[in-house]
Amino acid sequence: MKKVAEEVYRAKAHGDRLIAESREVIPPSPEPPRPSVQQTTVAAPPPPKPQPAQSFTAAPPSSVQSGAKPGSSFKSYGSHEQVSQHLSRVVSNMNAMKAIAQQLKSDKPEPQSVPLSSLKTPVPPRKVELIAIGASTGGTEALSKILRDLKPPLPPIVIVQHIPPMFSKMFSDRLNNECVINVKEAEDGDRLEPNSAYVAPGNRQMRVKNVGGLMSLDVNPGPKYGGHCPAVNVLFKSVAENVGDRAMGVILTGMGEDGAEYMVKMREAGCVTLGQDEASSVVYGMPRVAFEKGAVMQQVPLNGMAMMITAVANYK
Repeated sequence: MKKVAEEVYRAKAHGDRLIAESREVIPPSPEPPRPSVQQTTVAAPPPPKPQPAQSFTAAPPSSVQSGAKPGSSFKSYGSHEQVSQHLSRVVSNMNAMKAIAQQLKSDKPEPQSVPLSSLKTPVPPRKVELIAIGASTGGTEALSKILRDLKPPLPPIVIVQHIPPMFSKMFSDRLNNECVINVKEAEDGDRLEPNSAYVAPGNRQMRVKNVGGLMSLDVNPGPKYGGHCPAVNVLFKSVAENVGDRAMGVILTGMGEDGAEYMVKMREAGCVTLGQDEASSVVYGMPRVAFEKGAVMQQVPLNGMAMMITAVANYK
């Protein structure tokens, strides 16, 4: 909200500057002096004095060449004054919304982070062969921290982060440069390798297949599930059905409830399940719903998530 308000303020300042500049483009012509009624003789005019160059900002070429009035590029938005008034109302509304948000926040006590000393490592029923992670709002930074802190040996990691196309590739490439483990944007048919993470591409549903004990990825366009593509629920469903108690599920910060439905199924199948705690979540939505549904075995703060994942994955 603060960033939006700053952008609006900048836009308003820019509009005010354009108004001022447009008024200087064509200076008003001074009225010629009127002759005095009592004047009877005509004096010779004094020699013209050199005039200093006028300082003004040139109008855009299209406006000058077409003879358009200054500021006509704003025609579709109304006059300069109307644009300025509208932006002022937007800023006022944003300030009101910010005040309400601050009031709501002040009425709610700050969530307490789960102390690292209180964490108990869930015991996996069998050796973990796959880690499945779901995230949304705030997830890119959470994933960046977790994956940077993970060190081999690790089983394959499959990730659904709500993210648009193209950005998923950029995100994967950035993580690959930052992390010890390999990170790539997932492709259909990828064989899942240890010490590697696979990020679902935007506008693609990603599922885990298990054929003869060999795990691979099914990555294809598909209908949205719960309004999302990729959807955490789609990934978690495939993990519950095809990997079962040899998998671990992790749900991170995010708005809404994607992932909770099938994280329940993962836990019922014997998977170890972890959820980010409220204090370290940018938006405590997805992990909250999963926790309330009984899908999360252990809530973990972000700064302890990599440690917990490593402990469970290498439990002997």
